[in-house]
Amino acid sequence: MTEVKAPVIEVAPTKPFRLMIYNLVRLKWFDQYFITAIIVLNTITMCMDYYGASEEYLKALDYANLVFVIIFTIEAMLKLIGLGPTYYFYIDWNKFDFTVVILSLISLSDTGSFNLTALRIIRVARLLRMIKSSKEL
Repeated sequence: MTEVKAPVIEVAPTKPFRLMIYNLVRLKWFDQYFITAIIVLNTITMCMDYYGASEEYLKALDYANLVFVIIFTIEAMLKLIGLGPTYYFYIDWNKFDFTVVILSLISLSDTGSFNLTALRIIRVARLLRMIKSSKEL
């Protein structure tokens, strides 16, 4: 017989700092507008790589990649703090986003001996989240 687990209920934190972070990550503009815009910009930037590109151009794309990884890492940290680990990891999309962030951080350590560029492509899958969660599309 399988054990049925009770659903995790979202509860606003009582500590002022966590409550402030919680209120931030729950704002519609934060998740649906700002993070969605960053995901789209990141996807466009990853599509801009081409064969024969100059070193300066590729360096600019690498810097843009670093900025996007930092933004996604901060987003995950804010949600972990605001929502708390139990509720954060209860949401399937957060598990997916967290995995993408970890893989993105690993891809930053690409030294050329093992090409981890393919791990960056996984971030494009975040578009699925945007499309699936958008009621307007």
